[in-house]
Amino acid sequence: MVSGCLRCTYCNAELVEEQTAGGSGSLDSSQNDSRSVMARFNDTIEPIYALLRNVEDIRLSSDILEPEPADYKPTARLEFPS
Repeated sequence: MVSGCLRCTYCNAELVEEQTAGGSGSLDSSQNDSRSVMARFNDTIEPIYALLRNVEDIRLSSDILEPEPADYKPTARLEFPS
């Protein structure tokens, strides 16, 4: 706190902000970085979106969504040899 530096709690080294590829650290380069990360994420998740679109119009029967309650009947315990 006295030095005003942020230090690693593990090795006590001074932490330095990561520089962008351009080296300027400008707002535009950080926006481009976040956009490329978002684009990669969207490309990765696209197969899941495609599967969800395939099942989007499926309607399940009310028997599946709201089944009638059933009485619980315990079964005999299985005993395994030691």
